[in-house]
Amino acid sequence: GTGAAFGTIVSILSNEETETKLKVLTPQYVVATGSADVSVTVTPVMQTDKAAKFPLFVFNAVIMGTPVVSVTKGSMFGGTKMTVNIPFFPVAVIPSAGTVGFSFGGVAVATANLTVSDYTLTQTLFSVITPPATSPGDVTVKVFSKVDTTKVKTFTFKYVDPRAPALLSPKPSRGCMAGASERLSTTLLYATAANIGDISVTFGASPATGITLVATDGDSNTLSLSTPVAAAAGTVT
Repeated sequence: GTGAAFGTIVSILSNEETETKLKVLTPQYVVATGSADVSVTVTPVMQTDKAAKFPLFVFNAVIMGTPVVSVTKGSMFGGTKMTVNIPFFPVAVIPSAGTVGFSFGGVAVATANLTVSDYTLTQTLFSVITPPATSPGDVTVKVFSKVDTTKVKTFTFKYVDPRAPALLSPKPSRGCMAGASERLSTTLLYATAANIGDISVTFGASPATGITLVATDGDSNTLSLSTPVAAAAGTVT
C-alpha cells in the first residue's frame, strides 16, 4: 500500500533463538470501499537494518452501523440523559468529547455533557445529556467525527414540553353515573410537582374533584381523583 501506519505491539508471546511471536494491534487504515492490500514491515528498534517483511495484509472497509439509543424523547428544556451505541464508529484516535461531536437540531452538546462510556474496535457507546430546544417537536441528531467530518450518523429525537401534561391509562376506565364515590387513578406524563395544583381534569364538560398526587416517578405523576356525576350513561372524553 501507500503511506505508513504504525501498529502497537501489545505483547511478546514468545521469544526464542530462531523465532519471536508478537501480538500486534493494527492501526486505523482508511478504506472508503472494498478492501486494500498493504505490506507489513517489522523493524527492531535497536537493529533497523534487520527489518522483516511479509507481503500482504488486507484491510476491509467497514460501514458505520445504525445508532441504538436508550431514549427517543425528552424535555425541551434539556437535561435528558441517554446512551447512544454506534457500531464501527470511525475515528483516527480513541474517541472522546474532543474528537466526537453531537448536535440536536443544530444545537451542539457541550463537552461536559458528552462522554465515551465504552469503546471497542466494533462499537462505541456514548453517554449524552441533551441540550435545550426552542420548541417541542422532532429534531435530527447528528453524531460526527471531528477528525473526519464526512463521517456522520443521524437519528431522530423528540422534544416535548413538560408544561403540557398528557393523560394516560385511567383506572378504572368505567364507573357509576353517580360519580363522587368512584376513585380513579391516572398517570400524567411530563407533569411536575410544581404544576400539579394547576391541573384540572374534566369528564365531558364536568370537572373532577379531589385531585391529589399519590406517586411520582421521573416524568410521570400518578393522580387520584373523584369522578363527577354524569347526566346519562355513555362514553365521555
